[in-house]
Amino acid sequence: DSRLYQFQRAGVEHIAARARSLLADDMGLGKTIKALMAIDDGAGTLVVCPAALKYNWQNESQKWRPDLNPVVLSGRGSFSVPEAGEIVITNYDILPTKLTAGQESALADVHVIADEAHLLKSEKTARSKQFAAISKLAAKVSLLTGTPLMNRPPELWAVLSAGGMAEECFKHFGLFYACMGGQRSRYGTDWGTPSPEAAERLRRV
Repeated sequence: DSRLYQFQRAGVEHIAARARSLLADDMGLGKTIKALMAIDDGAGTLVVCPAALKYNWQNESQKWRPDLNPVVLSGRGSFSVPEAGEIVITNYDILPTKLTAGQESALADVHVIADEAHLLKSEKTARSKQFAAISKLAAKVSLLTGTPLMNRPPELWAVLSAGGMAEECFKHFGLFYACMGGQRSRYGTDWGTPSPEAAERLRRV
């Protein structure tokens, strides 16, 4: 698309080429646009974002992907799996606690996009558990956030885990711990400087 800058086209290619991807560009560089342009023609897409951003996603999808039909969900119990050519837009707070068998099987053809994915930084929250249950069944998962690591490295592990890509990068938490400079101390864990291997492994997604 001639409307995109070269760096934006690179972001589109990054997402399009991977079944599991993390786009961690800074704010204002067009993560929403890149994700929309990376959706395969005619694919069913589920966008999960904060409630305040749902209509922004609807507006941007109409502008950048007029070939796809955006549907904004509202309220608990409204969850539905997108059909081909549809972008279902929902928020983290109303994700279902349990999927039906039909929804589980239908997700096998869906591209799931999580905006502000740092909201998945704790594996213990219902939000993260519900998103992870969806993402593990999806054909494709793309995480978007300008702050994939907000405070401590385990938050990055949680974000990657929610998107089903932690093991693809690091195999297990022990290797992640070592790559991120984790050291035991009398107070728990001290985090030092990540090794070059950490960056190399993160490039996989």
